[in-house]
Amino acid sequence: MLAYFLAFAISLPFLMEASRNYKKYKYRPYVKADSNQTGLKQINSYENRRNYRLKYLFFFLMAFLPPFFISAVRYGVGTDYFFTYVPGFNSILNGKPYYTEWGFNTLNVIIQWFTNDSQWLFVVTSAIFFVVVLRTIIHYSQISVLSLSILFLSCIYFWSLNNIRQALAVVIVFAGYPYLVNGKFFKYSLCILAGSLFHISAFIMLLPYILVHIKFIRQNFLPFIIIFLLLLPVISKILEYSLSGTKYAYYFNDGFNNGSHGKLNILYNAVFTVLTYYILRKYYRKDNSAYVLLMMQYLSLWISLCCLFINIPELIGRLLMYTQIFQVLLIPYCCNKIEDHSNRVGFIVFYIILYIAYLVYTVVLRGNYEVLPYTWIFGNKL
Repeated sequence: MLAYFLAFAISLPFLMEASRNYKKYKYRPYVKADSNQTGLKQINSYENRRNYRLKYLFFFLMAFLPPFFISAVRYGVGTDYFFTYVPGFNSILNGKPYYTEWGFNTLNVIIQWFTNDSQWLFVVTSAIFFVVVLRTIIHYSQISVLSLSILFLSCIYFWSLNNIRQALAVVIVFAGYPYLVNGKFFKYSLCILAGSLFHISAFIMLLPYILVHIKFIRQNFLPFIIIFLLLLPVISKILEYSLSGTKYAYYFNDGFNNGSHGKLNILYNAVFTVLTYYILRKYYRKDNSAYVLLMMQYLSLWISLCCLFINIPELIGRLLMYTQIFQVLLIPYCCNKIEDHSNRVGFIVFYIILYIAYLVYTVVLRGNYEVLPYTWIFGNKL
């Protein structure tokens, strides 16, 4: 765990600088020259923007490198490392497509143009994951340092070390956040399509777009929450029936119905659904960002509640990641809406304590995702 903690701790100050310089580069207005000026101010404005952009790219790279390095050079870390991805790489190397998704098969083939070493698959996928997720955080988070901390504490990062294909799909759809907020269906659909090249489940994220842009639901959000919760048993059965006709059918074998820790998701998603609704209740009707993030948190609660009727934590966890990753933006957003400083600090501390407890229980004590102990390639292949 120390290797993970140090990587993210080192990344935090660089991410903060990258975010600060990005905002200056992106939002600093041009100074236009008029007839009485020599144009010097305009030139300086362009130069300043270029300098801010260069600083942003430099600090982005520095923030990217520590967590990327830890993810890229790991060896045997993640349940599916040797169970899925190494055999899959070797199968494709022998001319036998291994995955349903065309995109991930192609990614393996492209890597194999340069090397036969399967370790490079983990290098490339780690690079894609962190480039996409850090860019999204820097561009859209109101407190980027807190967002990166949430990525770590909420187990999303540890989950991504195991479920690599779906993790790529999740962060690619997550990058479509501004299109979801602004109602740009074509661009948002492109993000879903790109994500589906790695994991076909990305298409389920069409549902949040539909829900977010139905005006009746927004105007009657609280009644919608109550009605949707009351329909949970029925919708859960419909979900189970629908999934049983897909490649997820194998989850319904007896071997996967063996866990109860998924019910912990209900606890913390219920707590933060109530808290975030209370904080954003005055804003979500007029603020698109507030409404989208609140809807994603509610859907996280609803999906986690499905484990009461579908007792398959692995399946529920996979569905949950598509919506839960939006907490990376939601929690900082709520912090900016809390006017009282002590309440803001209390909210952050409460979130961190709750998720540290969940992280310790799932990753450390239960050994979920098999990411501990951390081992790296230099100690196993050299």
